Amino acid sequence: MLQIAAFNHFFRLPATTILRVSLPAASSRPSSTQPAFTKDGREILHVPNEPPERDLVNFPRLKRPLYPGKVRMGFIPDEWFQAFYQKTGVTGPYLFGTGLSVYLLSKEIMVVEHEFVTGVTLAIMTVYAVKKFG
Repeated sequence: MLQIAAFNHFFRLPATTILRVSLPAASSRPSSTQPAFTKDGREILHVPNEPPERDLVNFPRLKRPLYPGKVRMGFIPDEWFQAFYQKTGVTGPYLFGTGLSVYLLSKEIMVVEHEFVTGVTLAIMTVYAVKKFG
C-alpha cells in the first residue's frame, strides 16, 4: 500500500523537482592556467575535481619518491641511525636495539618458548627464499 502511495506521489511532482540538474559554479573553475609553486619552488601537482578549499600552497600533495630510502640490516631506516649518531655515536643504535631486546626478554614481555625457535627458523627460510628465488 505504501509503495502505491509513493509511486503516485512521484508522478505528481513537477518536472523541475525530478530532473534537477546542478551546474558547476564559475568560481570553482581555475582562474588561470599558470602552474602554482610552493614556497621552496616545487611545482604543485593539480588533480582534476579537487575541492577548492584545499590549501595546495602550504600543504601540497606529496609525490612518491622514485627510489626508496637507505636501510641498514635490511629493514631499519638509515634516518633512525642518523638520529642516534648525534648523541651516541656509531654504536648507539645497535646498543639500543640490544638493550631493548634484553629488556623485553628479562621482563618476559617477549616470551621465548618451544615455538619461538620454529618462528625464527621459518623467518630465516622465508628470507632465504625471497633472496634466492625473488
